[in-house]
Amino acid sequence: MKKLSCLILFLSLASSSLAVDPSNQPIYESFLKCFSNQTCTAPDKLCGVVLPQSSASFTPTLRAYIRNARYNTSTSPKPLIVIAARSEAHVQATVLCTKSLNFQLKTRSGGHDYDGVSYISNRPYFVLDMSYLRNITVDMADGGGSAWVGAGATLGEFVAPKTSPDLFMRLLLQPKTKNTTQTVRASPDSASFLKRKSDYVETEISKEGLGFLFTKLMETGKLGLVFNPYGGIMCQVPTTKTPFPHRKRLFKVQHSMNWKDAGIEAENSFMEKTRSFYSYMAPFVTKNPRHTYLNYRDLEIGTNSHGPNSYREAEVYGRKYFGENFDRLVKVKTAVDPENFFRDEQSVPTLPTKPSMR
Repeated sequence: MKKLSCLILFLSLASSSLAVDPSNQPIYESFLKCFSNQTCTAPDKLCGVVLPQSSASFTPTLRAYIRNARYNTSTSPKPLIVIAARSEAHVQATVLCTKSLNFQLKTRSGGHDYDGVSYISNRPYFVLDMSYLRNITVDMADGGGSAWVGAGATLGEFVAPKTSPDLFMRLLLQPKTKNTTQTVRASPDSASFLKRKSDYVETEISKEGLGFLFTKLMETGKLGLVFNPYGGIMCQVPTTKTPFPHRKRLFKVQHSMNWKDAGIEAENSFMEKTRSFYSYMAPFVTKNPRHTYLNYRDLEIGTNSHGPNSYREAEVYGRKYFGENFDRLVKVKTAVDPENFFRDEQSVPTLPTKPSMR
C-alpha cells in the first residue's frame, strides 16, 4: 500500500494541474532529488517523509502540532514542503538541501508554539517537523548519568519550592460566575483561538496585591493565570549553567486567554483584554527587563527583521528570555551559524559585523 500511495502521488504531480502550484513543483522536485542523494534513499521511499502541499499527509502533519487556531485558517501562510523527519539523517539532509535551495527553514518539535514561530513565515519556507523523534535514552554509566531526549518528546521537568523534588505542579486560576456570584477557580487549560503571555515573580505578592489582581481578573472575563512554583532541584543549578536563567524566581505566571469565535473583531477584543491585564500585572513581576518564558513565545515583546539592526532588535526580547546568558548565546550563534541560516522572528542573532577600516 505504501508503494501504491507513493505511485499515486507521483502520478498526480505529473498529470494534475490541481495537485500543486506549478511554480512550486520544480522546488519540490529539486528538494526531493537533493534529499534522496543525501540520505541514499530512493525517492519513492520518501513519500511519507518529504511532503509537498499535494500530499494527503501534508495537512494532517502540519496541523498536528498547531496549538493556536489563529494560525490554522485558510489564509494562514503554509510551507511549500513539510519534512516529517524519522531520523537524524533526515534532519541533516533537510538542513543541507534547504540551504542549497536558499529557502527559510522553520523547525518544529513536539511542544507548544503559541505564536506560530515554528511553522509560520512571511516568505517562502519549509517546515522540518521533528515530532516523530521521541526516543529517550538514559545512560547511568556516563560520568554519573546522562540522558538524550529526542526533540519530539514532551515532558514536565520543574518542581515546586516546598514540596518533594519529584513532584511537578501547575495551577490555573480563572474567573467563574455561579448563581450570580463571581469566584476564582482552578481548572485544566484548553484552547482554540488563543493568546499567551508570561511573567516571573521574584518577591511575594501582598494580600492587597492579590486582591487587586483577582478583581482585574474577573473584570477581564475569560483570562486565566497559570502559576508554576519554582525551587527544589531546579534552583540548585547555577543560573549561568544553562541558557535558562530564571531558576531563582518564586514562580512563573502564564497569562492564558482562550476564545471560540473566529474573526478579526473577536481577536482584537480578546487580544486587547490580554494586553490590559498584562499591564495590571507589571508592578508585581520582574523589571528591567520584564522577564518572559521562552517556551511561551510572545511576539509582542519584540521581533527581529534580520536587517542591519538585527542585534539591537534581538536584545529587546533576548534579555527578557535569557537574561545575562544572552551575550554568551550570541557568541555561540556567531561561531556555529555565522550565516544566520537558523533564524526566525525571535532567534538568537549573530554579532554585528564591524565596518572595515580604510
